[in-house]
Amino acid sequence: MPGEILGILSAEELDVPMRPGPLSVLAGGDRSGIRIAQSGGWAVVVELESLIATKPEVLRSLSTSGRRAVQVSRTGSGLEGFVYWRDGELQCQFDPISPVARTGSNPDVLATEMRASGIDPSRAEMLRGHEMYRLAAEVSGVVADTNLVLEAELSAGLVARRRRRSS
Repeated sequence: MPGEILGILSAEELDVPMRPGPLSVLAGGDRSGIRIAQSGGWAVVVELESLIATKPEVLRSLSTSGRRAVQVSRTGSGLEGFVYWRDGELQCQFDPISPVARTGSNPDVLATEMRASGIDPSRAEMLRGHEMYRLAAEVSGVVADTNLVLEAELSAGLVARRRRRSS
């Protein structure tokens, strides 16, 4: 599965599993490093410096043929979001400022999982931050903890960084 996901992300697959530190030495300039862990039927894509897996066309491809994709993002500028795709279609998305303002073809599809994660889907109350990660774990059964994100040696690849617009 990691090889298939690296292909969908248009990543150059590296031959050895990597931790973030050594991967960052290979990345830089116009390339960013990504790592992929597999747990059961799910895979976790860890991007520390890129936003490739936040693109709708990538999430659509990752979620085709009965698959599901859950994406939790946080940028250095403070933008955050939770997105859930199934069968190539955006089902539900929201940001932590107001999880009641969900969009998608089925915005209530995760209401039960939201409650189990400490998110009240009926309240326009800003989340503290960790609830979206708990929701992702509730949906997928995979906990993206510090060991997985920052310490584990995982399948790795290099992707092109998004070019900044010049004015």
